[in-house]
This record gives sequence, structure tokens and C-alpha cells, in this order.
Amino acid sequence: MKPTTLNPWFVVQKFYPCAHCKAENFGQIQFYFMPEDRPGLFTTDRKRAAIFMSLQSAARVAQSEAAEVRALLTEEDVQEFGR
Repeated sequence: MKPTTLNPWFVVQKFYPCAHCKAENFGQIQFYFMPEDRPGLFTTDRKRAAIFMSLQSAARVAQSEAAEVRALLTEEDVQEFGR
């Protein structure tokens, strides 16, 4: 199974600005993941990112974490996350 425009997959991501950079647009994007031993966290490792099949689930997590939802529409989008 792979994502399509009619059945997208989702990741939750958050932009963390660089604390010591002078320009406002520098920083890093981190992705929500779910380790087995504690509640969800954020990581820069795209291969550990949680992939959601439901927009409702991704939106619920994004809202609770002050993050945003990104839709994955193609197989190439998913390859970025090592799947």
C-alpha cells in the first residue's frame, strides 16, 4: 500500500528556530515519533518519524504539540522517511 492524493499519509512536524542564529529563518524541522518506553517526542531523524494514516490522529497530535501536519501524497514523499 502506498499514499495517493485520495488516500494520503501524514507526518507531524515542528520548526525549531536556531537559538544562536541571527536570521529568523534558520532552524531545523523535527518530526514526531513514538518511542516504546515514553510519550511521543520530536527528532530530526526522518526515518524515526511516525507516519499517520488518519488526518484526525495526526491533527490531534499536532494540536497537542503546537506542531503542523504534512501530507505525504506520493511514494517519493514516503521514501524521504525511509519507508
